[in-house]
Amino acid sequence: AGCTVFSDIVAAFQTEEVYEKSHAPDPDLRLKVLNRNGRVEIGLSDDEQLHIHAVKRAFGAEDLEKVRIHAEKQEDAYLVESVYSEDNLRVSVDLKVAVPRGMEIASADNSNGHLQVENVPGNLQARTSNGNITLTNVAGFVTAHTSNGSVSVRNCSGLDEVRNSNGNIYVDIHEIRGDTQVRTSNGSIEALLHSAVDASVELDTSNGQVAAIHTRLNVLRDETTRLEGVVGDNAHDLLLETSNGNIELQEFGG
Repeated sequence: AGCTVFSDIVAAFQTEEVYEKSHAPDPDLRLKVLNRNGRVEIGLSDDEQLHIHAVKRAFGAEDLEKVRIHAEKQEDAYLVESVYSEDNLRVSVDLKVAVPRGMEIASADNSNGHLQVENVPGNLQARTSNGNITLTNVAGFVTAHTSNGSVSVRNCSGLDEVRNSNGNIYVDIHEIRGDTQVRTSNGSIEALLHSAVDASVELDTSNGQVAAIHTRLNVLRDETTRLEGVVGDNAHDLLLETSNGNIELQEFGG
């Protein structure tokens, strides 16, 4: 009951403002999204417009006015960002962007909050400092970096890198185009590797166990905390590494 009363008091003092805008950007431009504090969700639009829906929240209207949503055409990209006129403002922005079909996404950056991207094309760089990253059905090669949170990469065309300091990682790997790393300092890794991928594979943990299950991996080294092997013609190196957690590799497709 006490928590409910406190929540009601916080809600009563919180001020909220909604921003909505639609654009018809040049489809040859790639989209970049930049947010500082709040949730970011990026998905596919149901028309030819780029739709931006943002909810700003603060403990006073004065602080809300110090944060604006900015969208502009740049030389090679279309940028959507939350702009803070002062540091240390206690303002959050939940940002939703719907991308028109045919427009590719280049990057999504969030300093503090969860980041979700689904059903869009583009070779994507996704970064947040404190929050989960969820990438689903991205038609391109993806990179995901977070300092504190889980990472999920599902049904994306290819994987370049996943890096995490504190949190679990799930990836299904359809394709790699170079040496690829999936790393976390504190968390487990679950990976599915498509049967068409050729790579020299290494699973390495400092505190935990590693296992390759139902794969065509030609095992060269098999220890409790380290496993090395080759699939196909080992065209590239694939490293799955954690300092504290288990690692499991399985195969799909074929």
